[in-house]
Amino acid sequence: MQPATLDPSTRPRTSRLLPISILAITTCLSIVSAGDVHAVSLSITNATSSAGSSGLSVGDTVTLDIVATTDLSDTLFGVGISISGYDPNIVEFVEGEVALRFFELARFPGPAFTGSSGRTNFAPTRSGFPSGSSSVQETSRLSLPVVELLQGVSFVPVFGDGSLDTGVDGGIVGEGDSHARVTFRLIDSGFTSLSIGTDAPGDTLVLTGGETISANGTTFDLFEGLVLPKTLPAVPEPTSALLLGLGLTALGSLRQSS
Repeated sequence: MQPATLDPSTRPRTSRLLPISILAITTCLSIVSAGDVHAVSLSITNATSSAGSSGLSVGDTVTLDIVATTDLSDTLFGVGISISGYDPNIVEFVEGEVALRFFELARFPGPAFTGSSGRTNFAPTRSGFPSGSSSVQETSRLSLPVVELLQGVSFVPVFGDGSLDTGVDGGIVGEGDSHARVTFRLIDSGFTSLSIGTDAPGDTLVLTGGETISANGTTFDLFEGLVLPKTLPAVPEPTSALLLGLGLTALGSLRQSS
């Protein structure tokens, strides 16, 4: 899981950060990613709070914009993505909305797709997963709260990368819109995390031949006193991390030779 980075000074846990070089970090990312390729990755592109620039207090809300992307390494035939793992005694789900289709092969922006009617039919040039409704609901699995973002099955291969999808604001995801927007409210002091991906019971990704794998998800920590960062730093993709590590290695070799 790749957690969204928050201001360490606001975390209610004490931790000691050891000096680690960027090269070591990127090398670790490269080693982990080498044998763990995911077809779908989830990321938080924006986070806002009703508290504004102040620390989060009981009663305040946090709204997250979420984007799903694929690495095109395989075609998808089924996707189950949810938000889970949070303590319902500390936070409660308020509301959410989600794009009506995921991983389109063509660009279809605008108000023509504001309803769910007719969205479950696939065409050869635009296969994608329908979510069935723009309204996101909280459900329960094994007595655990789960907010379902996408539960879709396709009889034709789906392999769009997510960038051409129409987002929750009617724009294009690749141009700044998002696949989902969810709001949670802090209802008690304490610490809990939102797990966004395929961690919920029953969630998975279905590939060619029925193979199932997990998504490359993310987490978001919520607690009293949380101050949201002005921007969420991008987490390097495995390929970017590998290139950065190789680049730093080459730079070190050049400096030693000179």
